[in-house]
Amino acid sequence: MCIRDSLETRQNLIIRQPIKFGYLNVSPTYPMEEVLRDIENLTTYILEKRMGISRRQLDEYYVILILPDLFNREHAKALIGMFLRSLGFKAITMHLESVLACYGSALTHACVVDVGHEKISVACVEEGVIVPGTLVRKHFGGADMTTTLHRLLSKRFAYNYSSKAARLDFERIGDQHIVERLKEVACFSIQSDDNANRIYELVNLEKAPTEKISVSNNESFYIAPNIIYCSDILNAFGRRPLVSNKHVNCVSNQFEGYVDPEDHLEELTYSLIPGSGILQLAPGPSEMAAELGAQRLSMTEDARRSAEELTNPFWMINLHEMVSLSISKVRDGELRKKLANNILIAGGATQLNSFIEQLEDRLIDVISEFDPSIDRVEVISSLPKEIPPVFVSWVGATVIPRLDSMKDMWITRNKWLCLGKDDEPEPEEDVERRVRREKSLEYGVRYLREKLPFWW
Repeated sequence: MCIRDSLETRQNLIIRQPIKFGYLNVSPTYPMEEVLRDIENLTTYILEKRMGISRRQLDEYYVILILPDLFNREHAKALIGMFLRSLGFKAITMHLESVLACYGSALTHACVVDVGHEKISVACVEEGVIVPGTLVRKHFGGADMTTTLHRLLSKRFAYNYSSKAARLDFERIGDQHIVERLKEVACFSIQSDDNANRIYELVNLEKAPTEKISVSNNESFYIAPNIIYCSDILNAFGRRPLVSNKHVNCVSNQFEGYVDPEDHLEELTYSLIPGSGILQLAPGPSEMAAELGAQRLSMTEDARRSAEELTNPFWMINLHEMVSLSISKVRDGELRKKLANNILIAGGATQLNSFIEQLEDRLIDVISEFDPSIDRVEVISSLPKEIPPVFVSWVGATVIPRLDSMKDMWITRNKWLCLGKDDEPEPEEDVERRVRREKSLEYGVRYLREKLPFWW
């Protein structure tokens, strides 16, 4: 997102990225309030300028929010509040991206391999549910391919500039997009002699609109897209050390062990309701940490490091090994064979030339090491073929409103904000008193958990 500080000059710009690695890019210098404000401004701009929907009409529309398979509940709640409270949509529902990818391809079960710009996610889906223990997520993707391509081309002096004014500066966002476009057109996952003598031409529109940059075909276009199968290259960059960081580590309290104060309070008060019986509470962060510590003490040093490498999103593992490991975690042997024959690709980085063939060849070589009973592997794209893999989850989201089971699964604005029933007018009382009102089990997080088609 670009925000201009001065109308007189183009140099005073603030470039911000509200979403990074598939999550809200919250940091000490970029607080949650500013991230949500930027997303709200972007959403409003697209609705008004591109779709012709004014902000006053939003109370007539519903929202489908696609969440990462491993999502931050705090971020999800903040987005729900933004859509229902700030923008004023009528209702919202959410679902996981891998499940929606299966919906978009009309598959009941599949191992979904999603390679995006800054993340790789592998998950096995059966009947609309992610199989427990099969999710693997890494913060690498197409952006690393683009960076590698630029480094290789620069090292080989492959850029032929017609003038100094046309030189690329990879620190600039616009020049990064030029190299990314070159990657999309020229990169191929399997070597071929068809493009051996081809020359690609680029134009740096901002610096020298009349000057062209020519790049001859070379091995860089083969190496760059294949670094996701050679994790040592990505791990050797040195900018993503194997350390625990609560903002990005997928096993930190921000994720699986995260306890929502509001959610935890409702769990505590549930046992006080007459006739509710005794409810066993979920373990708190301290209990989870103690249990995790006991498990790690029983591991050898090599096994512990392997576990850390698997769960740390900033430590890359070869893509074909990630897929094989995910499928091997499924307990049912017959289901493992079915998943191996339905490996569905998604994400923009999977649209590179020969991506399916390369992944399939590498899986055939290694998957038997994880499960000797698997003797056949098939990687498929979205069905029908006209749908690019980058849009398959979005197509799956369009299926949700047509399902009969989803009619009662919408999270309405009145219920989420505790404004009364959907058919009742909003009470006329000050905002502070409304926010302090004690929530019943019909509102808030308890209401959210009952409506969602996946585990919150």
